[in-house]
Amino acid sequence: MIYFYRQSEKKKSQHRSFSGVLPQINLDKHVEFIEIPAEDERAGLTATIQRYHSLWFDPSEKPLWKLVIVNGRHALFVFDHFVTDGRGSTYILESLLEALNSPNEKDGDSPIVDITTEIKGYPERDPVKCSGKGPSVLFAIMSYVTFWCLQLFYRGTDIFFHDAVYQERELVFSDPKKEDNLTVTNLHTLRLDADTMHRCLKACREHQTSFTSFLHTLIKVTLAADFYPKAKFSHSETVIDSEIPVDADTIWKIARKHKAHISNDLQHKKSWMKAWQAIDLIGEDEEDYVSQFAPGLKLVQKYAFNVSNLGAFENQAGSGPWNISNMEFSAGAIKAGYGVNLSFNVSGVRDGVTVVHVNSEEGSLPSDFVASLVSRIEKRMLAVI
Repeated sequence: MIYFYRQSEKKKSQHRSFSGVLPQINLDKHVEFIEIPAEDERAGLTATIQRYHSLWFDPSEKPLWKLVIVNGRHALFVFDHFVTDGRGSTYILESLLEALNSPNEKDGDSPIVDITTEIKGYPERDPVKCSGKGPSVLFAIMSYVTFWCLQLFYRGTDIFFHDAVYQERELVFSDPKKEDNLTVTNLHTLRLDADTMHRCLKACREHQTSFTSFLHTLIKVTLAADFYPKAKFSHSETVIDSEIPVDADTIWKIARKHKAHISNDLQHKKSWMKAWQAIDLIGEDEEDYVSQFAPGLKLVQKYAFNVSNLGAFENQAGSGPWNISNMEFSAGAIKAGYGVNLSFNVSGVRDGVTVVHVNSEEGSLPSDFVASLVSRIEKRMLAVI
């Protein structure tokens, strides 16, 4: 899939984005084999992944993905969000594992591959349309007013990431200043071995919560206690003042409340769905995206962090010799001031290592901020479990 711009169907002075499918792709332009030193490989692929976060695709020339094979053992799938999301990318890696264990001898050596759209699930149904209900103008207005009021009343040291550095800029579709606005991702990693994850999951079950809510709570507690002790507000409206080691009962109580809040919203309140549906209230042109969506994203995420957990994956597919011993997921940083300041991306292999990648925009936070945060989160985790 590719995308390209054409003149808007409604406003001749504006533009609209269209998607398309190329009839063929050349795998020589999409698959890359690289070698890294053995000591770098033993330390993990964090440096390699960070480097490929700076890979920018030309959306109209070829599909927006690349498969990088590192030292013949690691498959790094690099892709634009337009192609798929974190969970979608795992299907591709699962398909790769199946193909390695069941090779098709009939496939030739030509790198040119014919593409067909006659496949199950294509085109994918727009998830915003799946609910069967339209967007709520009242919900959109209330959400905007709520976050506007929060930023009006909570300022400076009252809020997380008040010290983040970013440049105010005017976004204009016709003059994107691409080179000036490219985001450079800084990446830090927390690796949890199989024994630590086993103890984490056992403790989470005992305390009626999930690993995602547990990790989210540890992040929030560490930011509040160690980095922003004067903060009075965060997006979850939870502030804790503690030291390492921590009050485990309080940690588990907050984690349970976080899990219950998410479950209630998924099943009953459904504010997540209303937020997605509100996208339909934005115009379809690219200029509308720049003038309406980007400011709203900035308002909601300016002082936030997020956690995205893809879960644990089975390490085997078929009876062949290949298996997955390690699975990692990392999303590129969003421009500081417009998106979350930190993104925690989690994935792992069942009964194996779980990896947490933490990204931020280069220069937006103090040089030792994320490394110190990750270290303190790990210490609290080990103390609690």
